[in-house]
Amino acid sequence: MKCFVQTVLLTLLFCHVENFASAQLVIGHRGASADAPENTLAAFNLAWQRGADGVEGDFYLTSDGHIV
Repeated sequence: MKCFVQTVLLTLLFCHVENFASAQLVIGHRGASADAPENTLAAFNLAWQRGADGVEGDFYLTSDGHIV
């Protein structure tokens, strides 16, 4: 089952903008998926290196409660 809540929480957790009210956020959709395989650590890391404020990805919750 796709876990939208975990995706939002992870995006906000890793977001480094201090003031959400006055800032426009740049979110890497599935990481930097134009230049790296989408939904991979490589794509997420590349998005961070390029200055993204957060990343959005497809995360799933396993039956024993782990995010994959």
